[in-house]
Amino acid sequence: MSQDEEIDKVLGQVKMNALNSGFFNQLLTKPTTQNTNNNQTSQNQNQQQSQNYNTQLNLQSNISQMSNQQSELIFDFNESSQSEHTINQEANLNNNNNQTNQTDFFQSVYSTDNVYSDMPKSPSFNQMSSMGNNFENEPPLLEELEINFDHIKSKMLSVLNPFKPVDTIFINDSDLAGPLIFCLLLGLFLLFKGKIHFGYIYGLCVTGCSLVYFVLNLMSQSNIDLYKTVSVSGYCLLPIVFLSFLKIFFFFIPFFLYLFAIVCVTWATYSATNIFVKILQSNQQKFLIAYPVFLFYACFAVLTLF
Repeated sequence: MSQDEEIDKVLGQVKMNALNSGFFNQLLTKPTTQNTNNNQTSQNQNQQQSQNYNTQLNLQSNISQMSNQQSELIFDFNESSQSEHTINQEANLNNNNNQTNQTDFFQSVYSTDNVYSDMPKSPSFNQMSSMGNNFENEPPLLEELEINFDHIKSKMLSVLNPFKPVDTIFINDSDLAGPLIFCLLLGLFLLFKGKIHFGYIYGLCVTGCSLVYFVLNLMSQSNIDLYKTVSVSGYCLLPIVFLSFLKIFFFFIPFFLYLFAIVCVTWATYSATNIFVKILQSNQQKFLIAYPVFLFYACFAVLTLF
C-alpha cells in the first residue's frame, strides 16, 4: 500500500474514533451553549440595566418629592415668618400708640402750663413794695390767733371784782388763752409742793365744763356754746390759783388755808354765776346756776388742799 492510502486510512480511523467519541458533537454543542450563556448574560445585563434605570427613576422621583416638600416647608416658614413679622409690626405700632397716648396724657395732666397756669406770677418791684406796705398794715400775730392781752386783763379784773357789773367782753369775746394760762399756773404751783396733778386738772376741766354746759342748756331757753362755757369757767378759776399760790408759803397754817379755800370757792362761784346769768339772761335761776358751778370749783379746791 502506498503512503497516501495509509494516511487516508489513519485519518478515516481518527474520524471514526472522533465520531464515536462525540468530540464533534461537543464541538457542535459548545457554540450553542456559549450562545445560550451569552444570551443569558445579556438578559441579565438588560435586567440589571432596567433595574438600575428604575432605581434611578425612583431616586429622581424621591429627590423631586423631597425638593417639593422642602420648597413647601420653606414657603410655609416664609409665610409664618411674614405673619409673625406683621404681628410684631402691629404690636410695635400698638405699643408706640399707647406710649404716645400715655405721654400725651401725662403731658396734658402734668405739664407746667397746667400746673403753673393758675399760680400767680412773680411780683414786680412795685408790687413787692405794695406788699410790704400791706404787711405793715396787717394785725399782729397774737390778734390773728385771737390772743388779746388787754381783753385777758379786763376779764381778770372783772373776776377779781365780782361786785362790778359784768363786762360785755365775756359775752362778745370768748378766748381760751386765759383759762389755759390759769390751768398751767395751778399745776405749776402744785408742783412746787411735790404734787404732779396736771392730768387731774385736765380731767376736771373737761368733765366739769361739759357737765356745766349740759346743765345750763337744760335750765335756760337761750343756749350757750361749749367754747364760751369753758372760757368763763377758766377765767373764774383765778381765785383757786391764788389758793394754790398761798399754800406754798402758809402750808403750816391749815386752818387759815381752809377758811381761805371757802372764800376762794365762793368768790369763783359768785363771779361765774353772774357772768352765766348775764349771758343766759335768766335772773330767776341764779341759785340753780350757782349750784353746779360751786361743785365744780369745790373739786379744784379739794385737789389743791389735799
